[in-house]
Amino acid sequence: QRRVHGTPAVAAKLSSCSLTYFSYGEILFIMTLSETEHSEHDGNQLKNAKKDNEVSTAGEMVADNENEGSEDEEIQQPADMSDSLPYPVYKPNLPREHPGKLCLWQHVTYPQMDIINEAETCEKLRESLATVFQLSDEDPLHRIELDLYYYATQFCRRENFKAEQTSTVISMLVNVHRVNVETPYNNQEHALRYFRSALLCHSVKRPPYSLLLFNPEQIQLILIM
Repeated sequence: QRRVHGTPAVAAKLSSCSLTYFSYGEILFIMTLSETEHSEHDGNQLKNAKKDNEVSTAGEMVADNENEGSEDEEIQQPADMSDSLPYPVYKPNLPREHPGKLCLWQHVTYPQMDIINEAETCEKLRESLATVFQLSDEDPLHRIELDLYYYATQFCRRENFKAEQTSTVISMLVNVHRVNVETPYNNQEHALRYFRSALLCHSVKRPPYSLLLFNPEQIQLILIM
């Protein structure tokens, strides 16, 4: 026989008895009861912990779904703060496709072609083009654009193009130039596709969508101009 100092459950069992000393079998029986009580208590704690964990996990999943939905809404519908700013916000144009259309007499009319054809020298031709397109030879940017129309007119004269053909070539170059400068982004492919579609509109007889102004040989010359 010996004195037993064990767990609180064992101490409670011992304190409920009037005797201080027990036999070895009685001690084993009391300790078995205490271990059973501890296992039941631990099992209940584990069950409660699992329930709490499941509830918290479900709450986190719902909160995450709400946050993801709000983020999607913000991405799909970004807030436009430009109207509330005290200064204007620069919004550059993005590259876009331009379908080819007829441009006969679009930027150079028939009377204007008469003025251009009357110019015999290079200086008079540049002055005529500057008058038609309202450009100044003193402005560097205007000078670049004026060079474009000047060399295009010289090309048409060298290939013996008619007045309507020359007007169409210059008008197509005006449109290509405007396509190029409408956005700060690289849109060379868009401008090239427009130029090819515009040439197609003037090389096939299919009114009112296209006219036969250039034959295949002239089309090749314009492409390598």
